[in-house]
Amino acid sequence: MPTYDYKCSKCEHIFEQFRTIAKRNDPSECPECGSTEVEMSFGNSPLNVGDAVHLGVKKTDSGWKELLTRMQKKHPRGDIKIR
Repeated sequence: MPTYDYKCSKCEHIFEQFRTIAKRNDPSECPECGSTEVEMSFGNSPLNVGDAVHLGVKKTDSGWKELLTRMQKKHPRGDIKIR
């Protein structure tokens, strides 16, 4: 069962709950103040999923472009297009 992060709108307490995917949006209660004004929260996990290149945050270095250019020159047909 996945863990979801929630944040209380009243006391701003952030907490986790184990829930099935089907019940992840069901009403929840803050364990700190008991309020039912709780929203699913994103970005509270200390884990980084993916890397900067695949997420589009960082561009690949020029070495990759040079490698593709050399591959294009050595290709038997020579009609590979590199963007």
